[in-house]
Amino acid sequence: IARTSQEASRLAYRQAKAAYLPSLSLAYSHGWRENNTLALDDYSPKTLMVFVNVPLFNGFQNYTATRAAQYVHRQSQEEFADQVQNTRLALADVASRLVDLRKRRELARTTVEFSEQNYQLVEQLKGQGRVSNIDFIDAKLSVQNARLNEVIARHDFTGAAVELFYLLGELAAMVE
Repeated sequence: IARTSQEASRLAYRQAKAAYLPSLSLAYSHGWRENNTLALDDYSPKTLMVFVNVPLFNGFQNYTATRAAQYVHRQSQEEFADQVQNTRLALADVASRLVDLRKRRELARTTVEFSEQNYQLVEQLKGQGRVSNIDFIDAKLSVQNARLNEVIARHDFTGAAVELFYLLGELAAMVE
């Protein structure tokens, strides 16, 4: 959209500059007089006209229109550059977050494995009567929290990946 806006303002600026150029037009006409006989018509004028319009002075309208179009074009160029810069920053941010979230997801998987092994150990020790119920419940909650954190990390990673595809303009390809 920003690129199209920039191109439209460039064309408007070129059109405003064209107001200084002379305009040339051509007109042709052919007529005849009908005489209601079998003979060919006796009068058949042909006219060719060339018009040249040279703008000399029109109260600075061309100048103000050109300057206004020039400023609009410069503004659209700056807006396009800002949009490109913002998109680059957003892409860099999302890429950085993806790397961090991938590490967080791997850490969450490791935490789940560790919590499950700890729970199995505490469960065996509880069966032997060497661990209290509070320690057993604590180990069970630890496993549930680790699984919840793994789901959240997976969700955050998926959301960041979708955001990356959106910024790249590839969201439709991802959905299909």
